[in-house]
Amino acid sequence: MIPWNLKTTIGLRLKFCPTPPAPTMKDYQYAFDNMTRGIHLAFQLADFSNNFVKTNIYVPNKSFIPDNVPEEVIDTFGCLKINFLDQDRDFYKNRKLFRWNLESGQRVFLKEFKDNKHLKVINTDKNQGPALMTTMQYVNWCTDHLQINAYLQIQKCNKEEILTMCRDKILGFYQQVRRKMGKNNEFMKLTRIILHDLYKTKLSYFYGLAKVHKKDFPRTAPDIRPLVACVNTPITGLSKWLHHYLLPIVETVPSYIRNSDDILTAIQDTILSPHHEIMSLDISALYTSIPIMEAFRVIKKYILEHYGPIHGGLLVEALHLILNTSYFEFYDKLYIQTNGIPMGNPAAPSIATLYVAYYESIKLYPLLKSNLILYKRYLDDTLVILNDNGRFLEKKMLAILNSIPGLKWTKESMKDGKLQFLDICIHTDGKMVWTTSAEKDTNLFLYPTPHSAHPPGVVKGMVRSLISKYYRQNSFREDFCIML
Repeated sequence: MIPWNLKTTIGLRLKFCPTPPAPTMKDYQYAFDNMTRGIHLAFQLADFSNNFVKTNIYVPNKSFIPDNVPEEVIDTFGCLKINFLDQDRDFYKNRKLFRWNLESGQRVFLKEFKDNKHLKVINTDKNQGPALMTTMQYVNWCTDHLQINAYLQIQKCNKEEILTMCRDKILGFYQQVRRKMGKNNEFMKLTRIILHDLYKTKLSYFYGLAKVHKKDFPRTAPDIRPLVACVNTPITGLSKWLHHYLLPIVETVPSYIRNSDDILTAIQDTILSPHHEIMSLDISALYTSIPIMEAFRVIKKYILEHYGPIHGGLLVEALHLILNTSYFEFYDKLYIQTNGIPMGNPAAPSIATLYVAYYESIKLYPLLKSNLILYKRYLDDTLVILNDNGRFLEKKMLAILNSIPGLKWTKESMKDGKLQFLDICIHTDGKMVWTTSAEKDTNLFLYPTPHSAHPPGVVKGMVRSLISKYYRQNSFREDFCIML
């Protein structure tokens, strides 16, 4: 039997916030100073011209003191701070006794579990809540995945040697940019993020999410969604910098969509007939299936066409560096990803989108463009609407897409007049097309509970955003009311 305190604690979800310790006067003062500095920074960075477009990358710097702040703003916040702290001293003295939002048994379990090295709580894919595994199960589960050809274990180097090598490469690239572009170039200003806290960085680490929503679970062990956490690593700043320049290219891709709202707009602007064929396509394991050398060749072409040989040449160097320094660790073992792009790298979505888009442009569109009523893709999920003649070209389209190096595509057709795509469901009765909000059968609706110590605005914002989303997604009022 699972102890009740374990069962009820895991049931709170991983995003549950226990009641934090009561703040001290120093905490209040620190919070007010942070708020004041934030407002001063807003004045420093503000541009009140009508044609202002935010194009810069700003790097956090705690030692920076905003100096372009009106004196009346400084005086106003100085008075507010004095009044706030004076009033807060009275509140601090008369505050209510501290109350936990967890029962004593749950708190005892959390303290014991924190030091327990034999159990592992992990996140599940598609927000299906926490999963509990033994540490040995988790290690074997991830190690089995790391045995595939996309990864190579490193035996000869230690962690510090790899970190030093990666930092030196990043520093060398930054110096190369500086030599070519000069100090005062606008292009150079954005490169500061590349070196941000470079010598405080650490190696990426691997972890897995359990795909418990798959049909074979729990009869078989869950599949793994492999992730490489690239937060605060040597290539984090470089990847963000490259993504900043790849994004304008991505937005020119004809099939590109940012979210399901773009699909709703595209469907509304499309004239459909009962004989059109609606289907969705999916790419299996997109990130880990993309060949590195082929991806480099394709993205290089896009970059040079868009930015030219000077700026583009530097971006190509950055791309090569990112694709060939995908080092990470897992339980004291070191690996490098030799095939595919690490899911977790800031530049990975842009690289994957452009890789597929290139082959769509040279293989798919020349042969089937006249038969495509709609073709929109969000990373590995694609919505396709074929015209009357295109209905008989499904196999040809799949054959073309499956000829893209490294990728395997699968198709799902409409069933009973409906098709789920992302978080919407497309319906048709042969005369008209409408949409509703889509929810998987395994959706657990894991929203923060009311007694979680989240700020009040989080609960209100969550409710407001969900109502707004349901209103956009449901064509008929009846469906909207059902979702509420």
